[in-house]
Amino acid sequence: MLKKILTIQKITTSYQKIFGVCYVYIYTVNFGNYDLIPNNHYYSKKVKYICFYNQQIIKRKGWEYIKINSSKDNKYLSRKYKINFHKYFPKDSNVIYEDCNRVITEKLINFSFNFFKKNTFGVLKHSARKNLLDELVDWYLISIVDEDYLINLFKYLKRI
Repeated sequence: MLKKILTIQKITTSYQKIFGVCYVYIYTVNFGNYDLIPNNHYYSKKVKYICFYNQQIIKRKGWEYIKINSSKDNKYLSRKYKINFHKYFPKDSNVIYEDCNRVITEKLINFSFNFFKKNTFGVLKHSARKNLLDELVDWYLISIVDEDYLINLFKYLKRI
């Protein structure tokens, strides 16, 4: 666990020393203290559980907490850290985003270990969105990403 709250804009290589080596990172965001991390998660020693937040929240054991000090609104911050995981985790990491209020099960952990043996990228189905395009439009409308970012993302997705 992190002994202190880190105020960061980006997790760089120096933060790899804090996180250490693990097989999978599972992260969530809780900007605006809108949700609670459930008590009954399945925890694996091969997974680092990380929560980005900006206000006082109830902290659960097993998670590392990174405080973000920013004047941006909560929706913007939530999307920024949810979407741009590649900016905040070590390069080529196996990273999964999980909504803050969802229970992480042993089935999800085992699925992720198997998934990352064969794949480098995947998108879990969102319960309130029909597809990835819905999510991308939202990102664009609230200025999380620009057109160049979307074009590059589509080129990347086409390659894989």
